[in-house]
Order: sequence, then structure tokens, then C-alpha cells
Amino acid sequence: EDGIRDSVASRGLGDVYKRQLVNTSRKGEEYMDLKNKNVIVLGERDGVQGESIVKCLESIGAKIAMEFTSCFV
Repeated sequence: EDGIRDSVASRGLGDVYKRQLVNTSRKGEEYMDLKNKNVIVLGERDGVQGESIVKCLESIGAKIAMEFTSCFV
């Protein structure tokens, strides 16, 4: 245990992000408050492309620092 990750093997950046504070809008629904936060977007060419993610994030007030779409195989 290093204070960042669980004692089990790390699964990547998701381990860090899951510890971010979340707001609850309705019972059972949680979301990150990304308004005015800088965000790096990684899209998947054959999945959800970066441009689509950017539009969603901008609609909630996030600032896009970088967008990159590639094929991750």
C-alpha cells in the first residue's frame, strides 16, 4: 500500500481517478464535477472517438487541454 493504490495490483490511471471526490445528484447517481477543470481526452478510433468525448465534456464546462484519438489494440 503506497497511499495511492489499493493493496491489490494497480489497474492503471483508473485507480487514481476513482478516488476523486464525486457529487451525488440523485440517489445512486454519482458524477465528477469537471467544470473549469483541465481534461486530457483519449479517444479510441473504433470505439468512442475523442471528438465525441470532447463535446460531452465541454457541455458540462470542462476545459479540454488535449484530445487524442488512436487505435489501441
